[in-house]
Amino acid sequence: YAAIYGLDDRRSRSVDEISVLLHPEDAPRLWAAIEAAIQPGRPRPYDVQYRITRPDGAQRWLEARGIASFEGTGPAAKVS
Repeated sequence: YAAIYGLDDRRSRSVDEISVLLHPEDAPRLWAAIEAAIQPGRPRPYDVQYRITRPDGAQRWLEARGIASFEGTGPAAKVS
C-alpha cells in the first residue's frame, strides 16, 4: 500500500491515516461497500473503484475487491 498511496513504507499506517487520502466524493461509497462486506449475518463481496489524493498531490484511481473472512458463524462472527 505504501507505494500505491505514495507513503513512506518504513512504518505501518492506521486506517485513519489512509482515510485522509480518500477522495471526499468517493469515500462514502468505499466505506459503504466495506461495511456491507463485513456484516456477519449477510456478508457480500465488494468491488469498488475510488480515487485517492497522494501526499504529493497526485490523484489516482484504485479498485478494491474482496470478500471478508470470519472467525465463527452467525451474528457473533468476527472479521478475521
